[in-house]
Amino acid sequence: MRTAPRLSCGRIFSPQTEILPKAGSRLLYRWATTGVDYATTRIAALIAGLVLIGCPAVWLTEVTIPLPKYRKGGYADFLFLGQTLLAIYGSVLLGIAVYWVRATRSGQPSFPIEIFKAGMLGVLAVCIVFFGGASLYGLAKYGSADKAVGNLWGMLVIFWGILGAFVSAGIALLFYAWRGPAGPVGPASAGPGKGPWSSPPRATPERLPPQSN
Repeated sequence: MRTAPRLSCGRIFSPQTEILPKAGSRLLYRWATTGVDYATTRIAALIAGLVLIGCPAVWLTEVTIPLPKYRKGGYADFLFLGQTLLAIYGSVLLGIAVYWVRATRSGQPSFPIEIFKAGMLGVLAVCIVFFGGASLYGLAKYGSADKAVGNLWGMLVIFWGILGAFVSAGIALLFYAWRGPAGPVGPASAGPGKGPWSSPPRATPERLPPQSN
């Protein structure tokens, strides 16, 4: 009784292979070049990023919307929710937008950690402007900053920073899932990133092994 011959990886991916059909050889070569572990990591980053971005909105919905028996009806019940969502998500997106414009003009590659830092810097800048302006308004109109910002402004800043960190980390993970650890922005974004932290090379027609007739 004859046994089936064993196929080694070297024979499968060798340029002169005649074991696999042309389509199967190209598919396996592309799979071996990109790597399954990297694709799994990007999928996990995508899922984690969506969860981190959605968590603050879900939590704020439960906290800021009054119970049905205390609602007044109309948009007034959701006004505070809209304001908090605008403050948190808007500040993060503002910081990332500023970073993106600067990176596009300079042509420098962007990193997920830089996306996270930009979002947090946006939160910090908006917090300073908001509470600083409210304090000046309270001093000018009431003679006391606490009249405008209250005595719980420190707690508000802490929650603002924590929720902003969730959103910034989520957007950074989405960026990682989209372009990999590092990718250029602007006109250079069409190709893969370069450097030690760039995305792994992709299989192209020029890199595929020659096929024998």
